[in-house]
Parts: sequence; structure tokens; C-alpha cells
Amino acid sequence: MSQELPPHVTLTDDPEPGMTWFLSLAGTVGFAALVIATCVMFFGMQDSFTQTRVIEELPQESFELANAQKARIAQYGRFIEIDSDDKSTERIHIPIDQAMKLLVADAAAKRATK
Repeated sequence: MSQELPPHVTLTDDPEPGMTWFLSLAGTVGFAALVIATCVMFFGMQDSFTQTRVIEELPQESFELANAQKARIAQYGRFIEIDSDDKSTERIHIPIDQAMKLLVADAAAKRATK
């Protein structure tokens, strides 16, 4: 007696090699694209987070210090400077705009005398 298969059963031991290669290649390309897309999204968000949280955000002390320095260079004042040999000298500070005007006028006067 020969063993015959019923008509609705087919042999599926060895699939078509063309279809196997196509599915393997398509799966590999799809997986690589998924990994690359995930890396791009991750590092893009990480750079955005670093830019926002670390670089652009300044502590409150920095703002206060900058504002105090801007206010100080915009007004006249006096201070005492102590040298290394404990000799004190009184100094005057003036607004930076005024100092620039005085320097330009001084340089123009020196150039005119030459």
C-alpha cells in the first residue's frame, strides 16, 4: 500500500528560497531602519533637553549678579583700592559710555598735538 496524502495537504518542508530571502532582507532592512530612527529621535531629544535645561537656563544668582554689574557700571562712584604694601588709594569709577567718550577725546587731543 502506498501512502498518499489527502488532496488538501501539501508538503511544506522546504519553502521557496526566493520568498525566504526576500522576507529575510525586508526584515533586516526594516529592523535597521527602526533602530536608526530610534537613535535619531533619542539623540535629538537629548540635545534639545541639554540645550534647554543646561545651556539656556541660568541660575537666579547669575541674573542678579549681571543686573548688579550693569547697574554699577552705569553710575558714578568711589572705592578704595589697597595695594600689596597696604597702601590705600582712592579710585573713581564712571559710566562706561562716559569713559569711552573721554578716551576718544583724549586720543583726538593727543593726535592733534602731534
